[in-house]
Amino acid sequence: LIQSFKQVAVDQTSDQKRVVQLHKYLHEIITSLEPKWKTTNHRVEIDCDESLLLETYPGAIAQIMTNFVTNSLLHGFEGYTEEGVMRIAVREEEGQLRIAYSDNGRGIPPEILPRIFDPFFTTKQANGG
Repeated sequence: LIQSFKQVAVDQTSDQKRVVQLHKYLHEIITSLEPKWKTTNHRVEIDCDESLLLETYPGAIAQIMTNFVTNSLLHGFEGYTEEGVMRIAVREEEGQLRIAYSDNGRGIPPEILPRIFDPFFTTKQANGG
């Protein structure tokens, strides 16, 4: 477990390309993030072929997954008492890799949708998160 934490930490600060077993690596990332929701009813589901090997920049994958999970916890599940489910589904389609992330949180209010890709846009104020 400690080795997994160390590898994810090294990957996040490195721009080195390497081969990863994606299923295992996603689990390592999620395990390193579990303290963020361990006192809640939330969970992460990973749907990925265990044999899938990927030559990639794993630090980028770790950063993206960290951002997705953090955003779900901060925005989607804020104040949630029921079970929150974050889902990562990986599919290989015609030589392309598709990673889909979803959660069953509160969703994005329609008035905010047009701004979600604006640089630095947030619904949280600087003093609160």
